[in-house]
Amino acid sequence: MSCFRIPKSICNEIEKECSNFWWGIDEGKKRMHWKTWKSLCKPKCMGGLGFRQLETFNKALLAKQIWRIIKDPDSLVARVLKARYFRHQDVMEAGLGSNPSYLWHSLLWSSPLLEKEVCWHVGDGAKIDISKDRWIPKIRGRVNMIQEHDLHSKVKDLMVNGGWNTQLVQQLFPPYLEKEILALPTFSDQQQDFRFWPLDPKGRYSVREGYKSQEDSTSHALFLYPFIKQNRKNSCFWVLLKQLKKNAFEVFVMRTWATWNEILRLIHKNDSGTKGILSDWGEKLLQEFQSARTALDVGFEKSNCSSPETWAAPSENNLQMNVDASYNENTSSFAIGGVIRNHEGQPVLAFGRQIDNPQSVLFAELLAIQEGFKVAQTHNFQVNHFTSDSLLAVQAVTTLEEDISYAGSIATEIRCLLDSRSNTHLTHIRRSANVVAHSIAAFFISSSSNFVWKIGDFPVWLIHLVTKDLLLLQ
Repeated sequence: MSCFRIPKSICNEIEKECSNFWWGIDEGKKRMHWKTWKSLCKPKCMGGLGFRQLETFNKALLAKQIWRIIKDPDSLVARVLKARYFRHQDVMEAGLGSNPSYLWHSLLWSSPLLEKEVCWHVGDGAKIDISKDRWIPKIRGRVNMIQEHDLHSKVKDLMVNGGWNTQLVQQLFPPYLEKEILALPTFSDQQQDFRFWPLDPKGRYSVREGYKSQEDSTSHALFLYPFIKQNRKNSCFWVLLKQLKKNAFEVFVMRTWATWNEILRLIHKNDSGTKGILSDWGEKLLQEFQSARTALDVGFEKSNCSSPETWAAPSENNLQMNVDASYNENTSSFAIGGVIRNHEGQPVLAFGRQIDNPQSVLFAELLAIQEGFKVAQTHNFQVNHFTSDSLLAVQAVTTLEEDISYAGSIATEIRCLLDSRSNTHLTHIRRSANVVAHSIAAFFISSSSNFVWKIGDFPVWLIHLVTKDLLLLQ
């Protein structure tokens, strides 16, 4: 199944035998099938049993072979297929050719699965066609420009001196696209463009994700898979949901579930399981869930986190930088901030700024660390110790697991900066030990300016927070 397309008739026969086995056969007579095979193949949380539809699974397996050709073009099978079928083009653009083998027929059958979801990771921009390719992760399909710059323009034409040409981007694209483009990071090493799978946090295609992306969208699936929101971005219902804040969204989900649960009770048991107002019952369940979740998180942190609970000063004649990212649910805005302190705990520099449309919270936390390195280098501070209260961000930098997402690229760049400096390291600290950096980031949520404070310029509230850390240190 991972190399050839199984004919649909054979898939149907196999599924038929599986269904007969599941419902049972007595003395050669089939039992009643109370559910269709398609219903049994739905995820368990949607009322199914999680069985696989063979044709869909077959396509997801074959797409994995295309993905391997994309990620390892120097492998023997990739070189053989390229010489035979797509000598002068990319595998995603290849056609059947003349007298193709059944293997190639099978691979091309699965290719649309990748074409639908795969996105370009912008490096130098030389390979990416602005209007034809998908290169903005949050935008699917063709990128619409206000005015046609050039039908065959590459993304590199939107860049200057290793960064985005802001004036040209503002001229060519509508405001919503302009923000998404300018939020894409650019890298100093001018790496080549490559493809990644945006439905996975680390950008890697898996058969599991490929199978899920093919499943039919239903109203229940809206709350099940993150990628559904991209398919429904033009839906009025989804637009309204996106405007809800986190707390309001949780209340909506719980009330919807409570209503559905009540309908099922009335239909099947002719009895109401609720006492009082239905919405109050749903909110009470939500409060119980939130309380249990908070208690679980606190217990997990206390039992598993070995990081210090209070700020600790660096050794004598060394500097320490604390960084953090902050998010405001009401305004849906992000900001980053950091502070450099000496061995006496006194601040020598602090910085902060807003960031636009980060790919994820992890992305924002990594940007904060990266910005800390840049600020320290710009102002000639030899910082020996960088700290963050994001365990995921620290792990992304310190572990060598493959990550081809934008967040992974930033983590790789930070890792290179650490390796290029002797006696410099990055560690994780708890939020209680990172209050100053967190407060600076939270301050810049409501400020559109970029600030770098030095000795003599620090605001009173910042001095007050530093003093509290010093009192705890004593």
